[in-house]
Amino acid sequence: MLPPKDPDFINPFGLRPPFRTKPVVVAAQGATQLGAHELFLACDIRVAATDAVFRQHEVVRGVFPGGGATVRMTREAGWANAMRYLLTGDEWGAEEARRLSLVQEITPPGKQLDRAIELAQKIAAAAPLGVSATLATAHQAISSEEAALQGLLPEFQKITQSEDAQEAQRAFSGRPPARVPRVVSRRGYCDLATPLRLTKAGMAVVVAAASVNGGAMEHGYAQTLVTHRIPAALAMEAVEAAVAACAGQGYGVTATVIDADAERIAVLRGDTAGVHTFEASWGKAYTAVGFAPIFKLDSGGEVAERVAQFSARQLAGTLPFQPPESMIFRAGGLTIKLGDEVLGAIGVGGAPTAQADEACARAGLDKIRDRLR
Repeated sequence: MLPPKDPDFINPFGLRPPFRTKPVVVAAQGATQLGAHELFLACDIRVAATDAVFRQHEVVRGVFPGGGATVRMTREAGWANAMRYLLTGDEWGAEEARRLSLVQEITPPGKQLDRAIELAQKIAAAAPLGVSATLATAHQAISSEEAALQGLLPEFQKITQSEDAQEAQRAFSGRPPARVPRVVSRRGYCDLATPLRLTKAGMAVVVAAASVNGGAMEHGYAQTLVTHRIPAALAMEAVEAAVAACAGQGYGVTATVIDADAERIAVLRGDTAGVHTFEASWGKAYTAVGFAPIFKLDSGGEVAERVAQFSARQLAGTLPFQPPESMIFRAGGLTIKLGDEVLGAIGVGGAPTAQADEACARAGLDKIRDRLR
């Protein structure tokens, strides 16, 4: 059964618009069959464990692959190679998948997700506009190579004049980056995609499809990942409550609510808030949404406290990631969660102390917490 035609719903199989704009790296282990394999094929870079077994055997069940395998396997493996498995329903292993160009890398069992995350982190460390443009023009070339070629120069000129390009030049010249670097962190779980990982700038995703057997996807989207969003109206209520809470104590602040990809949903600057509080509030929300889930914490203050316990030399062995030396962990933000799913964060900047910022952020979160769906 297909989900409702929500205009914002992104079909995970890429069967209809709107199409995703974020690169996806997938890791598979064990039996990956039917719809699970079609999800695998819908990803951009594919990693498989040596014990992965693939099968697209709808024909022996009286149907055919309706999630894109007939198109993607034929395009990537070639006509006869695709028909060899699509028409017989036979299974194939990781080495054969790599020979067919359906898998890019193979790892020992249990190492496939680590390698996929490593690749995703490399993507996340790159400039987001360049990554998006690369993905977009490559997708366009599938339908029209001529149109893709004609669009290259205008897109290239636009990117070279962007802040991303200027930031890259600063990095090459040895100066610190203007923005906080992007990282990969945990987002959520489901049977077919476990775990789904997103960078907080929304640039790279890792989906692990592991040990999915025969009938897992016979009923369409029954087991696909469902994520939730913070409605703009609730986000606005949260920032209003946070600014009001600080104003009541005589503090002029800015409050920002961001989504799980660190994109701003609502921002409110108090009447007496300084101009610096605009970026400060976003940075505090970013710390909460980007790093608190890694530590299984709920606030940027807890993250900053945890990091402060270690010297830069000790970080690599004691934290689940290695922050760049220029990274600043800012207290004053709280994650916004629905159950265990991180929807985003609220950050406040401008109060005399980080603890005061966080208290106002909590007032904003408390305003909407019970209405998140």
